Amino acid sequence: TSTDELYENKFMNQLFKGIKTVFLLWLISQKKIHGYKIISKINEMKCFKDDVKCIHGSTVYPLLHSLEEKGLIKSSIDYNGKKN
Repeated sequence: TSTDELYENKFMNQLFKGIKTVFLLWLISQKKIHGYKIISKINEMKCFKDDVKCIHGSTVYPLLHSLEEKGLIKSSIDYNGKKN
């Protein structure tokens, strides 16, 4: 990894820390998506591939719960394709 790529990764991680709420809302607005898929999509992004720090459920799920409590998103639970 070049020095430029290292700085780019660090920059993207710091940027994500600052805008994670907005980013998650944008991602959710694109289509219905579950928490695990959100985590997977973020970790697939170039800015996270070479970095040791990945996004985990311990970051995403509390934020999703907070957004739901504020009325910004609404969750649902699917059991074998049936919504509850």
